[in-house]
Amino acid sequence: MIMMRLFKKSGKGRLCAAALLVLTFMAPPAVFAAGSPLSLTVRQVYTTSLTSASSVFTYRLKAVDAANPMPGGSGVQGYNFTLTGNTSTGIGPIIFTKQGIYRYQIGQIMTQEKAGYIYDKQVYNLEVRVDNALHTEVIVYNAAGMKVSDIVFENKYRIDPTNPDRMTSPPVKKSVTGDPAHPSDFTFTLKAKEAGQPMPPGAVSGTATLVINGTGSGTFGSWSYDKEGVYYYTVAEVNTGESHYTYDTSVYTITDTVKAENGQLMLTRAITNSANKRVSSLDFINVYKAGDNNGGGGGNGGPGGKGGGSPKTGDEFNTLTYIILFAAGSILMACAGVYLALSRKHKKTIRRIL
Repeated sequence: MIMMRLFKKSGKGRLCAAALLVLTFMAPPAVFAAGSPLSLTVRQVYTTSLTSASSVFTYRLKAVDAANPMPGGSGVQGYNFTLTGNTSTGIGPIIFTKQGIYRYQIGQIMTQEKAGYIYDKQVYNLEVRVDNALHTEVIVYNAAGMKVSDIVFENKYRIDPTNPDRMTSPPVKKSVTGDPAHPSDFTFTLKAKEAGQPMPPGAVSGTATLVINGTGSGTFGSWSYDKEGVYYYTVAEVNTGESHYTYDTSVYTITDTVKAENGQLMLTRAITNSANKRVSSLDFINVYKAGDNNGGGGGNGGPGGKGGGSPKTGDEFNTLTYIILFAAGSILMACAGVYLALSRKHKKTIRRIL
């Protein structure tokens, strides 16, 4: 109907009106600027020696002025987000449609601080400056009011090592049966199952040494742990080959289990003997036998002691007996020969006289 009316009109007016109407139907709809989007990057640095400790921390972006634009998903108190471990995330987009200066704050939410954690409690202040062309410029101030280029939070999990004063150091008890004239030195070793395990002072290459003179006791000392885990050690006597001794071949296992409790590493220790039974001390018994030089072989009857000869065996006794009997027989035969010779000479002499 509109077209028909236009065509009924005459002159240039009709042509202009018709052209305007055609352009109106052909032109695309107008696109209005949606505003300038802005994303903020927040980085977290997390330090700990304990892999089992939680590394998730919560943060909040909030507007200083209630009318400031916020990211999608924001609540009444602001926009909450989490970071895990050593990572970073982008916040946004935040859409700005008007020129102005917009102020925000970013900080960490710590509703309940956990033991052992050191939280970064600083609050960053942000100024977003938007010009008339909706270009944005972000200025970041740290807690000291100084301009910084990055928004970084550093959190730590502080873990205190085990207290060596609370370590139960089981005594090594040495007993000797028999009656040695003088006590001997006996050597014991504490060995770590894996290289790098904590050891008592004086240990070398994962081995600590203890010397006990005669019957007595002693300890290897104590040490501390700075990481969670299960640590194994063995304790045994060294066969040094002392004469007349049979050595104890027992091997004890020390199992130390270390776990974190409220920022403190706690130690639980278990000691088992060769039969895998729990014990409270490391007992070793050596047997002394005077004149017995086979003890240096560690109780197996093998050779090895210091000084002295070996005891006589049954074969050696029989050989000696045969030698004595042979010598006695030889002497008797010689005596018999002499006797016969003398007897013959005596008979010849009597015959001559007669």
